[in-house]
Amino acid sequence: MSGMYNFAYKTLENHVKQICNEVSLIKEFSHNGEKGREAEGILRGFLNKMLPQRVTVGTGFVMDNLDRHSNQLDIMIYDAHSIPPIFQGYENSIIHIDSLNVVIETKLTYRNNKDVVLASQKSANKIKNLSLGELATQEQLDSSEKEKVNYGKYNGYSKYFPYVKDELTSRKPKKFPLCVLFAYTTDLKQQTSVLNYLNDNKNLIENDNGLPFHPGLDIICILDLGLFAYREGKYEPFFTGDIENDKIFSTLYYVLNNHIQNKGVGERDFVSSWFNGLLKKDRT
Repeated sequence: MSGMYNFAYKTLENHVKQICNEVSLIKEFSHNGEKGREAEGILRGFLNKMLPQRVTVGTGFVMDNLDRHSNQLDIMIYDAHSIPPIFQGYENSIIHIDSLNVVIETKLTYRNNKDVVLASQKSANKIKNLSLGELATQEQLDSSEKEKVNYGKYNGYSKYFPYVKDELTSRKPKKFPLCVLFAYTTDLKQQTSVLNYLNDNKNLIENDNGLPFHPGLDIICILDLGLFAYREGKYEPFFTGDIENDKIFSTLYYVLNNHIQNKGVGERDFVSSWFNGLLKKDRT
Protein backbone atom coordinates (compact mmCIF):
# COMPACT_ATOMS: atom_id res chain seq x y z
CA MET A 1 0.00 0.00 0.00
CA SER A 2 2.84 2.41 0.82
CA GLY A 3 4.18 1.82 -2.69
CA MET A 4 0.90 3.06 -4.18
CA TYR A 5 0.98 6.21 -2.03
CA ASN A 6 4.59 6.88 -3.00
CA PHE A 7 3.70 6.51 -6.67
CA ALA A 8 0.68 8.82 -6.29
CA TYR A 9 2.79 11.44 -4.56
CA LYS A 10 5.48 11.24 -7.22
CA THR A 11 2.77 11.73 -9.84
CA LEU A 12 1.70 14.94 -8.10
CA GLU A 13 5.33 16.04 -7.83
CA ASN A 14 5.65 15.68 -11.60
CA HIS A 15 2.48 17.70 -12.13
CA VAL A 16 3.85 20.48 -9.91
CA LYS A 17 7.13 20.55 -11.85
CA GLN A 18 5.21 20.75 -15.12
CA ILE A 19 3.00 23.53 -13.77
CA CYS A 20 6.02 25.53 -12.57
CA ASN A 21 7.76 25.11 -15.93
CA GLU A 22 4.69 26.35 -17.80
CA VAL A 23 4.31 29.30 -15.43
CA SER A 24 7.93 30.34 -16.00
CA LEU A 25 7.19 30.42 -19.73
CA ILE A 26 4.02 32.49 -19.56
CA LYS A 27 5.78 35.04 -17.35
CA GLU A 28 7.70 35.95 -20.50
CA PHE A 29 4.47 37.07 -22.23
CA SER A 30 4.21 40.83 -22.71
CA HIS A 31 0.38 40.93 -22.55
CA ASN A 32 -0.94 40.78 -18.97
CA GLY A 33 -4.40 39.62 -20.04
CA GLU A 34 -2.93 36.63 -21.85
CA LYS A 35 -0.77 35.82 -18.83
CA GLY A 36 -3.89 35.66 -16.68
CA ARG A 37 -5.80 33.46 -19.11
CA GLU A 38 -2.89 31.07 -19.46
CA ALA A 39 -2.52 30.93 -15.66
CA GLU A 40 -6.17 29.89 -15.37
CA GLY A 41 -5.73 27.35 -18.16
CA ILE A 42 -2.75 25.63 -16.52
CA LEU A 43 -4.64 24.93 -13.29
CA ARG A 44 -7.88 24.11 -15.10
CA GLY A 45 -6.03 21.58 -17.26
CA PHE A 46 -4.68 19.79 -14.19
CA LEU A 47 -8.09 19.72 -12.50
CA ASN A 48 -9.80 18.37 -15.62
CA LYS A 49 -7.38 15.44 -15.68
CA MET A 50 -7.04 14.73 -11.97
CA LEU A 51 -10.42 15.37 -10.31
CA PRO A 52 -13.24 12.78 -10.23
CA GLN A 53 -15.08 12.59 -13.55
CA ARG A 54 -18.45 13.18 -11.89
CA VAL A 55 -17.57 16.86 -11.53
CA THR A 56 -17.20 19.42 -14.31
CA VAL A 57 -14.52 22.11 -14.39
CA GLY A 58 -15.48 25.33 -16.13
CA THR A 59 -15.59 29.12 -16.15
CA GLY A 60 -18.60 31.36 -15.77
CA PHE A 61 -21.29 32.48 -13.36
CA VAL A 62 -23.47 31.12 -10.57
CA MET A 63 -27.16 31.95 -10.07
CA ASP A 64 -29.81 31.16 -7.47
CA ASN A 65 -33.58 30.73 -7.72
CA LEU A 66 -34.20 34.48 -7.45
CA ASP A 67 -31.92 35.38 -10.35
CA ARG A 68 -29.16 36.70 -8.12
CA HIS A 69 -25.79 35.98 -9.66
CA SER A 70 -22.08 35.94 -8.89
CA ASN A 71 -19.21 37.76 -10.50
CA GLN A 72 -17.46 35.92 -13.31
CA LEU A 73 -15.58 33.01 -11.74
CA ASP A 74 -12.20 31.85 -13.03
CA ILE A 75 -12.69 28.17 -12.17
CA MET A 76 -15.94 26.51 -11.10
CA ILE A 77 -15.99 22.86 -10.06
CA TYR A 78 -19.58 21.67 -10.09
CA ASP A 79 -21.91 18.68 -10.24
CA ALA A 80 -23.53 18.80 -13.68
CA HIS A 81 -24.91 15.27 -13.31
CA SER A 82 -27.28 16.05 -10.44
CA ILE A 83 -28.16 19.63 -11.44
CA PRO A 84 -27.81 20.60 -15.11
CA PRO A 85 -26.23 23.89 -16.21
CA ILE A 86 -28.63 26.77 -16.78
CA PHE A 87 -26.61 27.90 -19.79
CA GLN A 88 -23.69 26.30 -21.60
CA GLY A 89 -21.81 28.65 -23.91
CA TYR A 90 -18.58 28.33 -25.84
CA GLU A 91 -16.49 30.06 -23.17
CA ASN A 92 -18.74 30.51 -20.13
CA SER A 93 -21.34 28.47 -18.29
CA ILE A 94 -24.08 29.59 -15.93
CA ILE A 95 -24.82 27.08 -13.19
CA HIS A 96 -27.16 26.83 -10.21
CA ILE A 97 -25.59 27.61 -6.84
CA ASP A 98 -26.63 24.21 -5.45
CA SER A 99 -24.45 22.43 -7.99
CA LEU A 100 -21.28 24.35 -7.08
CA ASN A 101 -18.64 22.43 -5.14
CA VAL A 102 -15.56 24.65 -5.40
CA VAL A 103 -14.70 28.04 -6.86
CA ILE A 104 -11.08 29.08 -7.46
CA GLU A 105 -9.83 32.58 -8.17
CA THR A 106 -6.46 32.30 -9.93
CA LYS A 107 -3.61 34.80 -9.93
CA LEU A 108 -0.24 34.48 -11.56
CA THR A 109 1.31 36.53 -8.74
CA TYR A 110 -0.08 37.15 -5.24
CA ARG A 111 0.28 40.69 -3.94
CA ASN A 112 -0.86 42.35 -0.72
CA ASN A 113 -3.28 44.75 -2.37
CA LYS A 114 -7.02 45.21 -2.67
CA ASP A 115 -7.09 44.26 -6.35
CA VAL A 116 -6.06 40.76 -5.29
CA VAL A 117 -7.29 40.22 -1.73
CA LEU A 118 -10.38 42.42 -1.38
CA ALA A 119 -11.67 41.53 -4.85
CA SER A 120 -11.30 37.81 -4.06
CA GLN A 121 -12.89 38.15 -0.61
CA LYS A 122 -15.85 40.08 -2.03
CA SER A 123 -16.43 37.48 -4.73
CA ALA A 124 -16.18 34.62 -2.21
CA ASN A 125 -18.49 36.44 0.21
CA LYS A 126 -21.07 36.79 -2.55
CA ILE A 127 -20.86 33.08 -3.40
CA LYS A 128 -21.26 32.09 0.25
CA ASN A 129 -24.27 34.37 0.73
CA LEU A 130 -25.90 33.00 -2.42
CA SER A 131 -25.41 29.49 -1.06
CA LEU A 132 -27.00 30.37 2.30
CA GLY A 133 -30.41 30.75 0.65
CA GLU A 134 -33.21 30.52 3.21
CA LEU A 135 -30.67 30.03 6.01
CA ALA A 136 -29.61 33.67 5.82
CA THR A 137 -32.78 35.06 7.43
CA GLN A 138 -33.13 32.25 9.96
CA GLU A 139 -29.48 32.57 10.92
CA GLN A 140 -29.93 36.15 12.07
CA LEU A 141 -33.06 35.27 14.04
CA ASP A 142 -31.29 32.43 15.83
CA SER A 143 -28.02 34.26 16.46
CA SER A 144 -26.66 34.91 19.93
CA GLU A 145 -26.14 38.48 21.14
CA LYS A 146 -22.41 38.15 20.42
CA GLU A 147 -23.10 37.06 16.83
CA LYS A 148 -25.60 39.89 16.32
CA VAL A 149 -22.76 42.34 17.00
CA ASN A 150 -20.82 40.86 14.08
CA TYR A 151 -23.72 41.57 11.70
CA GLY A 152 -23.20 45.25 12.46
CA LYS A 153 -19.41 45.08 12.14
CA TYR A 154 -19.11 43.35 8.78
CA ASN A 155 -20.54 43.54 5.28
CA GLY A 156 -22.08 40.14 4.47
CA TYR A 157 -21.35 38.46 7.81
CA SER A 158 -22.36 34.85 8.47
CA LYS A 159 -21.36 32.43 11.21
CA TYR A 160 -21.37 29.64 8.59
CA PHE A 161 -18.30 30.80 6.71
CA PRO A 162 -15.41 30.63 6.13
CA TYR A 163 -14.79 26.96 6.83
CA VAL A 164 -12.28 26.70 9.66
CA LYS A 165 -9.01 24.86 9.19
CA ASP A 166 -10.11 21.64 10.90
CA GLU A 167 -13.29 21.43 8.79
CA LEU A 168 -11.28 21.44 5.57
CA THR A 169 -9.78 18.03 6.31
CA SER A 170 -12.79 16.62 8.18
CA ARG A 171 -14.92 13.90 6.58
CA LYS A 172 -18.11 15.55 7.84
CA PRO A 173 -20.70 16.59 5.20
CA LYS A 174 -20.10 20.00 3.62
CA LYS A 175 -23.06 22.27 2.89
CA PHE A 176 -21.48 25.30 1.23
CA PRO A 177 -19.02 25.74 -1.66
CA LEU A 178 -15.31 25.90 -0.97
CA CYS A 179 -13.78 29.24 -2.00
CA VAL A 180 -10.07 29.33 -2.87
CA LEU A 181 -7.61 32.02 -3.92
CA PHE A 182 -4.76 30.33 -5.80
CA ALA A 183 -1.55 32.06 -6.87
CA TYR A 184 1.52 30.52 -8.44
CA THR A 185 4.11 32.97 -7.15
CA THR A 186 4.65 35.99 -4.92
CA ASP A 187 7.41 38.53 -4.36
CA LEU A 188 6.82 38.27 -0.60
CA LYS A 189 9.38 36.22 1.31
CA GLN A 190 7.62 35.64 4.65
CA GLN A 191 4.27 34.05 5.48
CA THR A 192 3.80 36.67 8.20
CA SER A 193 3.64 39.39 5.52
CA VAL A 194 0.64 37.65 3.98
CA LEU A 195 -1.03 36.92 7.32
CA ASN A 196 -0.66 40.48 8.59
CA TYR A 197 -2.39 41.78 5.47
CA LEU A 198 -5.14 39.12 5.42
CA ASN A 199 -6.02 39.68 9.07
CA ASP A 200 -6.16 43.49 8.98
CA ASN A 201 -9.80 44.52 8.56
CA LYS A 202 -8.91 47.85 6.99
CA ASN A 203 -7.75 45.92 3.92
CA LEU A 204 -11.29 44.52 3.54
CA ILE A 205 -12.97 47.94 3.32
CA GLU A 206 -14.03 49.04 -0.16
CA ASN A 207 -15.06 52.61 0.62
CA ASP A 208 -13.61 54.96 3.24
CA ASN A 209 -16.76 54.94 5.39
CA GLY A 210 -17.86 51.39 4.63
CA LEU A 211 -17.81 48.22 6.68
CA PRO A 212 -15.14 45.58 6.07
CA PHE A 213 -16.32 42.59 4.06
CA HIS A 214 -16.56 39.44 6.14
CA PRO A 215 -13.97 36.96 4.80
CA GLY A 216 -15.40 34.44 2.37
CA LEU A 217 -12.18 32.73 1.30
CA ASP A 218 -11.63 29.35 2.91
CA ILE A 219 -8.10 28.86 1.56
CA ILE A 220 -5.38 31.10 0.20
CA CYS A 221 -2.79 29.00 -1.62
CA ILE A 222 0.47 30.59 -2.79
CA LEU A 223 2.39 27.82 -4.47
CA ASP A 224 5.88 29.12 -3.69
CA LEU A 225 5.14 30.36 -0.15
CA GLY A 226 2.38 28.56 1.74
CA LEU A 227 -1.21 27.54 2.38
CA PHE A 228 -3.44 29.62 4.66
CA ALA A 229 -6.80 28.81 6.27
CA TYR A 230 -9.22 30.40 8.76
CA ARG A 231 -9.29 29.55 12.47
CA GLU A 232 -10.61 31.40 15.53
CA GLY A 233 -11.40 34.55 13.60
CA LYS A 234 -8.19 34.91 11.62
CA TYR A 235 -6.09 33.26 8.93
CA GLU A 236 -3.15 31.09 9.91
CA PRO A 237 -0.70 28.88 8.02
CA PHE A 238 -1.44 25.24 7.37
CA PHE A 239 2.24 24.50 7.96
CA THR A 240 4.94 26.29 9.89
CA GLY A 241 8.43 26.86 8.57
CA ASP A 242 9.67 26.43 5.02
CA ILE A 243 7.66 24.02 2.90
CA GLU A 244 8.15 22.65 -0.60
CA ASN A 245 5.63 23.55 -3.29
CA ASP A 246 4.75 19.89 -3.93
CA LYS A 247 3.51 19.53 -0.33
CA ILE A 248 1.53 22.77 -0.62
CA PHE A 249 -0.09 21.61 -3.86
CA SER A 250 -0.77 18.05 -2.68
CA THR A 251 -2.49 19.41 0.45
CA LEU A 252 -4.69 21.69 -1.65
CA TYR A 253 -5.45 18.75 -3.96
CA TYR A 254 -6.49 16.64 -0.96
CA VAL A 255 -8.74 19.40 0.43
CA LEU A 256 -10.44 19.83 -2.96
CA ASN A 257 -11.12 16.11 -3.29
CA ASN A 258 -12.29 15.85 0.30
CA HIS A 259 -14.75 18.70 -0.24
CA ILE A 260 -16.06 17.22 -3.49
CA GLN A 261 -16.61 13.83 -1.87
CA ASN A 262 -18.44 15.29 1.13
CA LYS A 263 -20.41 18.13 -0.45
CA GLY A 264 -24.09 17.24 -0.28
CA VAL A 265 -26.44 18.02 -3.17
CA GLY A 266 -29.63 17.76 -1.11
CA GLU A 267 -32.90 16.11 -2.00
CA ARG A 268 -35.05 19.04 -3.00
CA ASP A 269 -36.85 19.22 -6.33
CA PHE A 270 -34.46 21.44 -8.28
CA VAL A 271 -36.70 21.97 -11.33
CA SER A 272 -39.78 22.99 -9.33
CA SER A 273 -37.83 25.24 -6.96
CA TRP A 274 -36.16 27.00 -9.91
CA PHE A 275 -39.47 27.50 -11.74
CA ASN A 276 -41.32 28.67 -8.61
CA GLY A 277 -38.49 31.08 -7.84
CA LEU A 278 -38.88 32.67 -11.27
CA LEU A 279 -42.65 32.96 -10.77
CA LYS A 280 -42.14 34.72 -7.43
CA LYS A 281 -39.65 37.09 -9.05
CA ASP A 282 -42.16 37.98 -11.80
CA ARG A 283 -44.84 38.82 -9.22
CA THR A 284 -42.64 41.30 -7.35
